[in-house]
Amino acid sequence: MSDIAAGAFSYDGILAAQHRLPARHLGPALVGLDAIVSSLFAALETGVVQLKKPRETTLVLTVGEPRAGSYELTWIAQVAPSLLPLWPHFSDAIQANLVEHFVNYVMLWFGGRRREADLLMDKMIDLLAAERVRDHDDRQREREAIYADRQRERESIRALLHQQALALHGAAKFAVTPVGRSASSFSTSSGYGDATQVDEATADAIRAKEELEVSDLLEMTFRVEGLRDQRRTMFVYDPEDDGRVFPVVIADPAFDQPGNNYKRAYAEGLTITLTGKTTRAVDGPIKTFHAISARLAQQSQA
Repeated sequence: MSDIAAGAFSYDGILAAQHRLPARHLGPALVGLDAIVSSLFAALETGVVQLKKPRETTLVLTVGEPRAGSYELTWIAQVAPSLLPLWPHFSDAIQANLVEHFVNYVMLWFGGRRREADLLMDKMIDLLAAERVRDHDDRQREREAIYADRQRERESIRALLHQQALALHGAAKFAVTPVGRSASSFSTSSGYGDATQVDEATADAIRAKEELEVSDLLEMTFRVEGLRDQRRTMFVYDPEDDGRVFPVVIADPAFDQPGNNYKRAYAEGLTITLTGKTTRAVDGPIKTFHAISARLAQQSQA
C-alpha cells in the first residue's frame, strides 16, 4: 500500500455542537462519504466511471478528538501505489487534497454552487498534472511528450472526474443527511487549505428533486406574511413578485431568544432585513431564503 492520506469530515452546530449525532443521520452520512471517496480512487485507478460503489473500500473512517462546536470524523485513505499509469506515485498530500477537493466538488455541483465547483475541478486537474510532471522529471523524452499531450490529458481526466461526480448524487444526499437536522453545516479538510462549508442552503439544493442555484451571502428586505415557531420558518412576500409568498428557513441561533427580531417583525408588522442565501430554480423565482441573521426596519407594513 502507498502512504496514508488523512483529513477530517466535520458536522458543525445544533446537536453536533455537543459532539453528538443521531445514528439515523450519521449512518447514511458515512455510507455516502465512503461511496464518494471510494469511487474517486476506483475511477482514477481504472479510468472507468464507477456507477456502483466499489466493493473494496479505500476509505477508513475513525472518530477524531472532539472539537468545539462539531462532530468530527478523521478519515484515512489508503490506495495501491499504481493508482494511475499516467500518475503512478501519489504522495499522501496529493491524495488528501484530491479527497478534499472531490468531496467538495460533488457537494457544490449538486448544491447549486457550480462556479465554486468549477474552481475545485481546476485545482484537481492542476494537482494531477503537476504530480505527473514530477514523476517523470528525470526522463526528458517522456517529459516532452507529457507537455505535448497535456491539454488532451487534462480534458480526459476532467471528463472522468466530472462524470464520476454525476454518478454520486445519491451518495451526496446521504452525506448531508445531518445538515439542517442535527447539524447546521458540513465541511471536509485535508489540512492543506481552507475548508469549504456545505451550509443548509447547499444541503437543501443537494436534496432537491429539481436543479437549484444557491446565491452568495446577501441581504434582502421582506414584508412578513406568517411565522411557524416550531418549524423555525417565516413566510415572506417575494420582493421580486409582491403577490407571491415563499418560506424563510431560520438558521440564526438568535431565533431561540425571547423577543427576537423574527417574532417582533411578525407581531408588530415590521419589515425585516435578512442576511443569508437564496435557493432558486435555474432562471426562476426564489424558492427559499436561508437566514443567518436579521435586523428590523422601522416602518410598519401598510
